[in-house]
Amino acid sequence: MSTKESSWLMNLIMLIIGAISIVLAIMSLVASYGFVTPPAWWPSGLATATFNSMITLPIGVWMVIAAIGLWDEQEWAVGASFVCFTVIIAQGLIGVVTGILAAPVDFWLAWPNWVAFILILVSIVGFLYLLFTMKRYK
Repeated sequence: MSTKESSWLMNLIMLIIGAISIVLAIMSLVASYGFVTPPAWWPSGLATATFNSMITLPIGVWMVIAAIGLWDEQEWAVGASFVCFTVIIAQGLIGVVTGILAAPVDFWLAWPNWVAFILILVSIVGFLYLLFTMKRYK
């Protein structure tokens, strides 16, 4: 019987992505309802993205849950990870492509756009990694 070894780095990255998603979603929600005023460095568009936050919050929570499940080699965690990565890729690509088409040069000057772009790349790599290694979780 072979021992299962989940990728420690992948699980840590998923945990970080989940935590960042939760923080961004909560900040966006509380700012959009006027509970807090975002700091000056916070892009104004992120403070009113209520619909986006309603998607980002549960995805962030499930990324954290899936990362913990993958550390325990749980098969259900692979499925949850696939769903989370797919939503992040689809949601991110829509925002990035729309932003690039609207203002190709200005898009790359805002730090949240870089975060979204990197998040998409990491999610694509994570999705492919899990796709090629998912037999270890059976």
